Amino acid sequence: MLKLGFKSNTVYLYSENKDKLLKVLTDNQQKFQAFQTILEYLDADVFLIEDNYVDKDYLEDYTSFYARCHYPYHRFCKRIHFFKKKEKFFLTDDLLKKLFYKRLTKKAKENIQQSYIGFIVLKPSKNDDFIVGRTCLAHYNEDSKRNRKYSATREYSANLYGIPLTVKSMAFQEQDEAVAACASIALWSAFNITGKKYQHRIPSPSEVTNLALSETSYQNGFPNEGLTAEQMAVAVSKIRLKPLILRPIGDRHLKAQIYAYLRAGIPIICGISLYDKYKKPQKGSFISQTKSFHAVTINGFSFEDGVSDIAFSDRLKLVSSRMTKFFVHDDQLCPFARMSFDTKYSQVNSKLIKLISTSWSSHDEKLNKSHQIKLEDNKIAKVDSLIIPLYHKIRISYIDILENVQKFANKMDEFLRDFYEKINLTYIPYEWDIFLSEVNDLKRDILEQPQFEHKEIILKKGFAKYLWRAQAVYIEKKEDTKDIAITEGINDADTIEFEYNKNILFELVFDATDSKKKGLIKEIIFYDENISTIYHSFTSIKKQNNTP
Repeated sequence: MLKLGFKSNTVYLYSENKDKLLKVLTDNQQKFQAFQTILEYLDADVFLIEDNYVDKDYLEDYTSFYARCHYPYHRFCKRIHFFKKKEKFFLTDDLLKKLFYKRLTKKAKENIQQSYIGFIVLKPSKNDDFIVGRTCLAHYNEDSKRNRKYSATREYSANLYGIPLTVKSMAFQEQDEAVAACASIALWSAFNITGKKYQHRIPSPSEVTNLALSETSYQNGFPNEGLTAEQMAVAVSKIRLKPLILRPIGDRHLKAQIYAYLRAGIPIICGISLYDKYKKPQKGSFISQTKSFHAVTINGFSFEDGVSDIAFSDRLKLVSSRMTKFFVHDDQLCPFARMSFDTKYSQVNSKLIKLISTSWSSHDEKLNKSHQIKLEDNKIAKVDSLIIPLYHKIRISYIDILENVQKFANKMDEFLRDFYEKINLTYIPYEWDIFLSEVNDLKRDILEQPQFEHKEIILKKGFAKYLWRAQAVYIEKKEDTKDIAITEGINDADTIEFEYNKNILFELVFDATDSKKKGLIKEIIFYDENISTIYHSFTSIKKQNNTP
C-alpha cells in the first residue's frame, strides 16, 4: 500500500501540514511554490485523503502501459479533497464521525459543498512515489475590475462518502514521461472541455498519445518523448473535431486569436519556446542556447491595466489588444498559471516582437553560477503555434471575419467622421470586439440590453448555432472611484480600483457555418438609434448618387 504520511478519512489543517503535503505533491521547487500559491489563494483550510480511489484516466493508462511492465505498479490512486472556511462552518473530524455513524442535516451537506474547492488525484509511481494525476481545483475569482475571465472551464463532479460535490475548473495533471509528455497532457486538458461542449468521448492521456501517433509509423508510442504540432492536430481530428493550426506573428494578432476563440469557451493548445533572459545591462536579450519547447492549454485571460490599441494601417482598434495576461494549465507548474505579455520589444530572428513573461524559474544546469546570477528570475517565452479544436461546422475563421469587419469599419468610419465634422464635434474612433459565439449567447445578450427597441425582432429571428460577432464599442472609465469613496464614507480611496463601462453601439453578426460566397455579414444590429440614423442616411445618399 502506498504511504503518504497522512491517515485516510482524517481531516487535517492545511496551515499546519502544508509543507509536508506539498512535498508529497512534488520535489520540484517551482512546482512546490506554484501549488502553494493557488491553494493559499483559494483559502484552503482543511483537507482529507480518500484511499483506494479508482481513477478512470489512470486505469486506461495502467492497462495501456503500466500493467505490462515488470515493475509491480499499483492500480489504485489516492484523492485529496480541499475545503475552505465558510462563515461559521468548517469541516472537522467530529462532522465526519457524524456522517459515518449518525446523519448529516441537509444544511450541513450544503455547507460542505459550498466550502469545497476541489481535489487532487495522486497516481502511483515507482518506489512508493506519486505523480499528480487528474486535478480539478477551483480557478481564481473572475474579477470584473480586472476583466479576468476563465472561459474554457466546466463543472466537475466528485462524490465524498455519498455527498455529491462539484467544482468549476479545467482538469489538470502532470506528465508522467511514460504514456504522456506535455503535449499529450495539454490536449487531454483541452479535450476535457470540448468533450462536454461538443459531446465527444474524452480519451485518457495514453489514448491521446496513441491518437496523435496513429499516422506516424516510425515513432515509438511509449515511453513518449513529445509530439509535433502536426501530430497534435491529428489527435484533434481523430476525435472528430477540426484542428485549426495558427502561427500568429506579433502580439496584436496573437491576442486577437486567443481572445476570439476563448470567448466562445474553446480551449487553446499553445506551443511555446522557453528562454532564459539576461538582466541589465544586456536588457532585452535572451540566451538562444537555453531554448526548450513546451505545450500548455490556455483557459482564461485578463485585461488588467490594458490600454487601447494604437492606430494601425488597417484603422481598426481592437478590444483584444487590451489583453495583458492569459492563464494556462502548465503540467510542469500548476493549474491556471499566469503568463504576461511583455511591455517591451525584443529582437527575434531580426524581428521586433513582444515576448511572454512566465512563472518558470530561470535556473539552468547548463550555465555556471557566475552566469546564472546575470539572469532574470523567470524564463520568457515565444509563442510558436496555437492549435484550436473546433466543431466541424465552424467553417469561417477569425481572419475571414477580420477582413469583412475592416471593409465595413472603413465605410462606417467615413460616415461618422463626416457627421461629426458637420456638427463641429471631435470624432473619437470606437473599438472592435470580435469573437466567436453561440446563438443562445447572442439572444441572452440581446435580452439584457437596456432600452433596445428591436428585441422582439432579433429574438424571433433564426440564426445558425455558431456565429461570429463584431461589436463596435466605446470603453470608458466609470465615475471616479475617489468621489464614490468619499460619498460612501471610505477613507482609503487611493486603494480602490477603477471600473470600466463598455457601451455597445452596434454589432455585425456573421454565420460561422456558412461559405464565403456572397458576403459574410448576416445581420447589423444597432443599439444606438443615433448611429443607426447616421448609417441609414449616408447609405441612402450613396445609393441615390450611385456611388459604391
